[in-house]
Order: sequence, then C-alpha cells, then structure tokens
Amino acid sequence: MRAYQAAAPRSDPRMRSGAASGFLHTVHIDSSKRDVRASPELKRLIDQRRALKDDTGRGYDSFYIAVDEATDLIVGHAFIIGPSRTEGVALLMREIVHRHGALPRVIVDDRGPDNQSRWLKQFALSQGITLLDTMTA
Repeated sequence: MRAYQAAAPRSDPRMRSGAASGFLHTVHIDSSKRDVRASPELKRLIDQRRALKDDTGRGYDSFYIAVDEATDLIVGHAFIIGPSRTEGVALLMREIVHRHGALPRVIVDDRGPDNQSRWLKQFALSQGITLLDTMTA
C-alpha cells in the first residue's frame, strides 16, 4: 500500500457505495407520528374505534412509509393505531411484498426503536437483506 493511501482516513462504507442499481434494490423506511391537525376527521374515526375496543394503544398514531431510492416512488405504507412498534415494520414489509412481489435488497432506516428491533434484524438476516442506519444530523 502506498504511503498516502495508508494515511488517508477511511470513509463510511455507506458513503462509498453508489446509488441504488434498480427499482426496489434500496428502500428508505421512515416512521412518524400522525399530526392530528392535518386529519381531524380521521382522528374522530380512530377515537370512536378505540372507544368500542378498549383503552390500549392510546397515544400517538404512527405511520410508516417506504420510498425506493432509485425512483423516489412510495413502495409501501402502513398505519398503526397507537404508539410505534415492531408490528408497523412487519406490516410495511408485507405491504411491499403484496404490491411488488419482492423484498428490497437493502433497507435504510431511521434510528427509531421499532426499526432497531431484534425482529427486524432477524428478518433481514433470514431474507438476505442488508440493514443500514441513517447518519445522525
């Protein structure tokens, strides 16, 4: 190895790799809390549904979205009544398979606790999916 190569700092491997090679190769997953101001009618319907069931799952409702890196198209979405949890990611994976018949090869997710779950890591390992975390800002 040349001296200048040995002295150069190593870059993050996620920054060295190129863009996604095709549709559904790399998918970015994000989860967010639903803003009740943006959907007051939906909030009313959800609150009515909760009243019929029980008081579990109260709190923020969460939605998950998966965006293809190559095309910037939404490839899947899931809505969870109640706080974020691992089932949201599982529903999102099922939605992607249902809509496109395949799973992505690489998943880039935010650092939310539901996206750092043991289930997601085991699922990715069993399906040959590479999991990458987003960089902190």
